[in-house]
Amino acid sequence: MACGSGFLVWFIVIIIAYTVWWILSWRNERQLTKDLEGTRKQLQEVTQERDQLQERLLALDRVDSHVWTKPDQYGTACINALTCADHVVIPSTLSQLDIEAVPRTLKWLHELHAVVRASFLCVVVTRARMRGDTLVSYEREQMDRLARFIKVHQPGEGFVLPYMVPESPKIHQLTAEGKAAALHSPEGRAWFGAIADEIERRVRQ
Repeated sequence: MACGSGFLVWFIVIIIAYTVWWILSWRNERQLTKDLEGTRKQLQEVTQERDQLQERLLALDRVDSHVWTKPDQYGTACINALTCADHVVIPSTLSQLDIEAVPRTLKWLHELHAVVRASFLCVVVTRARMRGDTLVSYEREQMDRLARFIKVHQPGEGFVLPYMVPESPKIHQLTAEGKAAALHSPEGRAWFGAIADEIERRVRQ
């Protein structure tokens, strides 16, 4: 009887131990699965960041002698870049404040000519409001006004690029996603491609 009772006790202990082991294994498996999903998600994020960096590096590889700057923002990094540049391309919208900032930028470049040897190449109009393939009437007037402002400081014609980047919800969406519109949008490739080709043509002249 005692032997039977002892066997039963050991049997119960074994069952309990196996149950505990199974529960712990199940929990560990769930945790491992969760950790694996988290690692996979992190890997996807790192891969996406790597791809975005590669895209930006490929884009930068085409630009070796231009500085893209925003009017009226002249920090130390901007001045250091300009001292190493050959040409300056100024992006601007056709708002009144932006087109008034362009001649101030040109005046500033002339004042720094002793240390900044980069020459003004052109202005690229961005966020242009279009109706079909043409600018709306107000922005056509602003385009003419911008050309006159530039002529005061830079003799000559044709400094406003004929190719421009239209106001586009798609570009805003891609920018918010950290993607280059020139690489992820057929329209963006067409717009920025035409601008890049024209800039390269002018540099080679």
